[in-house]
Amino acid sequence: MYALEWYPDRMEFYYDDLKYFVFNTAQSQNGSENPFQKIFFLMLNLALGREGTLGGRLDTTILPCKYLIDYVRVYQ
Repeated sequence: MYALEWYPDRMEFYYDDLKYFVFNTAQSQNGSENPFQKIFFLMLNLALGREGTLGGRLDTTILPCKYLIDYVRVYQ
């Protein structure tokens, strides 16, 4: 299970309840703008790639495939 705890000054990333990364949001400060101090929305997608992208050409032998999400919880 993955988790993200988002605080005003940092983001803490977890996998199976173990913290594995902390991102200090001040690292993304650009002058007076900080992209992590804006309103966000959650988007869950499956990007499969194409020629010229970081993932490279898609191996179509894996298709069709499924993208299953058991549940998503959002707390504020």
